[in-house]
Amino acid sequence: MKKFVVMAFCFCAVIVSAVEILADVPDDRYFYALGMKESGNNPAPPVGDNGRAHGIYQIHPEYVADVNRHFGKHYRAEDCDSDPDLSREIVSLYFEIYATEKHLGHKPTAHDYSELHHAGPYGPFKDGAIDKYGHVPKDNDRREKIRRLQENAVEYAEDLDQYLN
Repeated sequence: MKKFVVMAFCFCAVIVSAVEILADVPDDRYFYALGMKESGNNPAPPVGDNGRAHGIYQIHPEYVADVNRHFGKHYRAEDCDSDPDLSREIVSLYFEIYATEKHLGHKPTAHDYSELHHAGPYGPFKDGAIDKYGHVPKDNDRREKIRRLQENAVEYAEDLDQYLN
């Protein structure tokens, strides 16, 4: 009987852990909001940001390059132009890289996901210009660009909230 109780407890603990992990992953509601913010949920929107942003979530080539490098994929940003499922997969993989407790220092929130999507790996950091490797760039122009992106990322996340609430 003790063995059964222990096994049942372990099984419940695994289920609870899985639910907690899945709760941190952006759901359909989040992706709907992201699509509304980026393209009005147009599955094949025009290319934005002077030809650099592709697909329903307006994904940049650097974003895709991070996913390719980390996961050994060979995606191209242009492939997202008419493939919303691929766009979602790339965003999800990007979040697997950067929306982690290890990278952020806390469990990711919807704001973190939004700031990561908008400003890249350093988007959620508010304590100065930190690049995606956790370093303060020596170049003043680069530091200023990162600082501006971080500020814009906060506004972006707040705008996205209107679709989530």
